[in-house]
Amino acid sequence: MYIRRTQTRTSASGEVYFTHRLVRAERVGGKVRQITLLNLGRHFELAAGDWPLFCTRLRELVSGQSALLSMPVSDAIEAAVQRYAALLQPRPAVVEAPSAPATKTTVPTETAAPGPTWVDAESLELLDPRT
Repeated sequence: MYIRRTQTRTSASGEVYFTHRLVRAERVGGKVRQITLLNLGRHFELAAGDWPLFCTRLRELVSGQSALLSMPVSDAIEAAVQRYAALLQPRPAVVEAPSAPATKTTVPTETAAPGPTWVDAESLELLDPRT
């Protein structure tokens, strides 16, 4: 996993600017393919010297494995890693509720669906909270 800095220009004025992408290289059929994982945008704030440490820490966080010898990470890098790791997490699929049958049927008690399962709200950890 690494960061690629790409030079682009606007189509209207021809102004040159740079965008940053998080890229992963993998071998497919004997050839190396580079897959863009995330577009980091035009205003990626980390210095180029911090990119390897950022990518290492991001790989640790996304894979769920910590390094054997952990390196100290600044607060700015850790904040950026946490932000982009949340964007890389797969979103749960939205499943539509089945439509109710047109006729009313009775379900025997031994095959009825169980009651609701209660969850303690204080035990939840939000990865991508929304207001």
